[in-house]
Amino acid sequence: FPEQKYNNLWNAREMWLLRSAAVHRPNSSRSPRSLFRFDVMFHTLVLFVSFALVAVSAQTPCPASSQTVTLGGFFPFSGGWPVGAGVQPAFSMAIDDLNSRTDILPSYCVRSVWDDTMCDAGNGLAQFFEQRQAEIDAGRHLTGVVGAGCSVVSSPMALLARHFQTPQVSWGSTSPALSDKRTYPYFMRTASPDDNVALVWTEFMLHFGWKRVSVIHSREEIHATTATAFQVLCKENNITVEAVENFFPGQPATATEPAVGYEGHFVAVDDLMRQEAAIIVMAAYQEDARVILDYALEQGLLGNNTGYVWLGTETWVNTAFWEIPDPLTNRVEDPTPLLRASQAVFGPTIFPGEGPAYDEFARRMVQDYGSSDPPQNFAAATYDAVNVFAIALHQVLEVEGLTEGTPEFSPRLMEVLRSVSIPDGLSGPVFFDENGDRIGLYVMLSLSGTDYVEVGRYILGNLTVEPNVVFPDGTTNVPVDLIDLDNPTFIDFNDPVAIAFMVVAGVFMVLTLVTALLVGVYRKTSVLKAASIPFMLIILFGLLMGFSLVFIFSAKPTDATCMLRPWIGGIAFVLVAGALLTKSYRMWKVFDNQSLVLVVVSNIRLLQYLTVLMAIMLIILVLWTAIDPLEAEWKNDGILDQTKWLSCTSNNEIVWVVILFVYLGLLMLAAIVLAILTRKVVSVFNESRYIGLIIYSVFFIGGVCLVLSFVLESIVVAAYAISCGGILFCCGITLVALFFPKFFLIFFRREKADRQFDDEVTSSPSSRPESSRQLSSPRSQDSSL
Repeated sequence: FPEQKYNNLWNAREMWLLRSAAVHRPNSSRSPRSLFRFDVMFHTLVLFVSFALVAVSAQTPCPASSQTVTLGGFFPFSGGWPVGAGVQPAFSMAIDDLNSRTDILPSYCVRSVWDDTMCDAGNGLAQFFEQRQAEIDAGRHLTGVVGAGCSVVSSPMALLARHFQTPQVSWGSTSPALSDKRTYPYFMRTASPDDNVALVWTEFMLHFGWKRVSVIHSREEIHATTATAFQVLCKENNITVEAVENFFPGQPATATEPAVGYEGHFVAVDDLMRQEAAIIVMAAYQEDARVILDYALEQGLLGNNTGYVWLGTETWVNTAFWEIPDPLTNRVEDPTPLLRASQAVFGPTIFPGEGPAYDEFARRMVQDYGSSDPPQNFAAATYDAVNVFAIALHQVLEVEGLTEGTPEFSPRLMEVLRSVSIPDGLSGPVFFDENGDRIGLYVMLSLSGTDYVEVGRYILGNLTVEPNVVFPDGTTNVPVDLIDLDNPTFIDFNDPVAIAFMVVAGVFMVLTLVTALLVGVYRKTSVLKAASIPFMLIILFGLLMGFSLVFIFSAKPTDATCMLRPWIGGIAFVLVAGALLTKSYRMWKVFDNQSLVLVVVSNIRLLQYLTVLMAIMLIILVLWTAIDPLEAEWKNDGILDQTKWLSCTSNNEIVWVVILFVYLGLLMLAAIVLAILTRKVVSVFNESRYIGLIIYSVFFIGGVCLVLSFVLESIVVAAYAISCGGILFCCGITLVALFFPKFFLIFFRREKADRQFDDEVTSSPSSRPESSRQLSSPRSQDSSL
C-alpha cells in the first residue's frame, strides 16, 4: 500500500519498525548492518502477510456480479482481554447465516473482514484504516464495523467512525464515556455500558434492605464512571455512601521488575476499616482487585463471619482471580485461603443466552466454528450485532432504496440502527436507548466453590432474586449493613491495653531471670539445696514461658499464633506443675518412709518422671495440631452480625480443650494429694503449704478466667484482659510463693536457717543410723534430695 495513502499514520508505523529493528542483541554474531537489514525485511514480510490476510479475510465469497456490503470485525485475540477466539466465530457464523437467508437483504451479499486488535488502540486504528482503504481500492465501501471489544480500542475508533461516517456496533465495549453521542454519534453497542452495572448494584441492595455502603474503585475511566453513577443512584434511593476510596492501577511484578504503585490500594482498605458500612462495592480490573482482596482478607474485611459483603464488576467477579500470580510477587500462591474467604462475592455479568436457539448456537460454535466450549458470554452479543446491522441495512437498501456512498446513506443507516429491536435475540431481548446503548440485561453471579452460580437476573429494569441466596457466612440469613466499630475486632501490639499487659509481663520476666541468677549465686546454701536446685531452674524456665504467653496473646491472631497458645501454655504448665509434683513425690518417698531401709530418689529418676509427663502433653499437642489445628477465623454475634472479632477456633476446639485441661487437672490433683501427704515433713524441706496455695489459686483464678474468656469472647478487650490477667496472676503467685520465702531466709535469717536445717535433719525420722549417711552433711555434699 502506497505511503501517501496513510500519511502520518504510515510514517509512525515505519518509524516503529525501524526502531524495533535497531535493538541491540549482544549475543548475535551478525554485523549491525546485516542485523538491521534482516529485521527490516522480517518486519516488512510480517506487515505484508498481515495486509494480505486482511485482503482475503472475507468469510463468505460473493459472486462477482452481486451487490455487496462489507462489515468489518475487530476482536482481541491477545492483550489485556483475550476473548477473540471465543467471540470471532460468532461473527463468521452470523455472516454465513445472513447470506443463506432470503427474507433479509435478498439482493445483496454480505462480505466480512476482521482483525485481532490485541486490545491495543494503536493496532485497532491501523486496522480500521487498512480495512477501509482495502475496500476503497476494490471499488467498495466499508459499510459498518462490528466491534471493537475493548473500550480502549473502541473509543478512538469511534472518533474515526464519526469522521468517515461509518456506523459502529460494538459487541463488548462497556465504557460509559461511549454513551456521549455528541462525541461518538456513529457508535452503539449490543453490550450495556458499565454504569448500568450501578443499576444492578442499587437494585440488589434495595432488595435486601441495605442502606449503607462503601465504594472502592480504580481510577481508570471505565471504573471511575461506574462508581460515580452508583453514587448518584445511592443518593436518589436514600442509600448512605459512607466512603469512596480510589487508587491508581498498580504495575504488577515481573521476573525482572518489582511491583510498583500499590501503596494506594493498602491505604484505601485501611480507610474502609474505619467505616461502619458492611457492604463494599469494588470496581477494578482483576489484578488490582486481587491485591485489594488479599489485603482485605488480612485486615478482616473479607471472609466468612466477618460481617462484610462484597459486590463487584465483571472485570474481577466473573474471573478466577484467586488463581492468577500475586501481582506483588509474580508468584502463584496457595489459592485456598483467598478462595475460601471470597465465597459469596456478588457481581453482575451480561446475560449469557439460553433456550433451544441458544443451545443450537452454542453447539454450532463448538462443532462447526471451533469455538471454546462453552462459548464466551459475548459471543451471542456479537451474533446479535450482525443481525442488528442486517435488519437496518435491509430497511435502508431494500425497502427505502438508498444507495451506499451517497451523503444521506450513513446518517439514515445510523438512525435506523438505533430503532432496531430483536425481542428474541440470542443474548436476550435486544433494545436500545436514545444513546444507542443496549438496555441492560444482566445475570447476578455469586462465587460458590470454584464456580459462579446465578442468584438473580436484571432484565429491562427489573431485578429478580433467587429465594435462598447464600451469603459469606454460609447461611441464607441476610446480613445487616452495619459493623460495630466500638468493639475492636482483635488485639495487637499497638493497642494500649496490650502494651500495659506486655510491660507487666516484661517486669515479671526480668524478676524471673533475676531469681534464676540468684539461685545460681546462692546454690550452696542449705535452703536452696533442700529445694533441689535443678528443679527450681526448671520451674523458673516454665514460668518464663508462661509470662511469654502474654506476648503471644497480644499478637494479632493468625494460624501460627493460635496454635502457639496451647503449645506454650501446655509445656509451661507441665514444666512447673511437673517439677513441683516430682519434688513432692520425693519428699513423700523419703520422709514418709516408716521402714529402716534407706530410700534414695535421685534427680535423674525424677527427670525421667518429668519426661514422661511432658511426653503425654506433647502427644496431645501433636495430635491436636495434626488433626484439628486452631485457625484464625472471623466470628460474629450470630444475631445482627454487627459485632465481629478475630478468634482462634477449630472444628472440635471444645473437645481438645477438655482433653488438655483434664490432663492438667490430673496433674494438679496429684500435686494436691502429695502436698497433703507431705504436710508434716520438716519445715526446711516442706513446701506443701506453698504448693497448696499455688494450686488453689491457679485452680480457682485460672478456672474463672477460662470460663469468662469464653463467655466474653465477643468483647475482645475484656476477653484479652481476663486471659492475660489470669496468666500473670497464676505465674506471678507461683514465683512469689516458691522463691521469695527462700530468699528472705537467705538474706535476713541465713545462719538461723542453717542451724534449723541441721537440727531438723538430725531430729527427723529419716536421720536414723541406716539413713544418716544419706542426710548427715547436707552442706558438705549435694544429697539426693
